Amino acid sequence: MFRFRNQKGTHENREKSSGGSIRPVIPFFIVLYALSIVAFIIPLRPNYSNIDKRELTAFPEFSAEALI
Repeated sequence: MFRFRNQKGTHENREKSSGGSIRPVIPFFIVLYALSIVAFIIPLRPNYSNIDKRELTAFPEFSAEALI
C-alpha cells in the first residue's frame, strides 16, 4: 500500500540539487552589490525644491562620531 523511500537515495538527490541552485543567484548579488556602490558614489538627492522655490537643507557630512 505505502512505499517508504530509501533514505540514502533521497539524501543523495538533495546533495546533487542543492549545489547547482546557488549558481544562478551569484550574478544577481554581484549586480546588487555594484548598484549599491554606485548609489553611495552618486547621490541622487535634489538640492532645490521647485514646489517651495527654495534651497533644501544640505545632507549632513559623515563622521565616525555621528555613526557611534
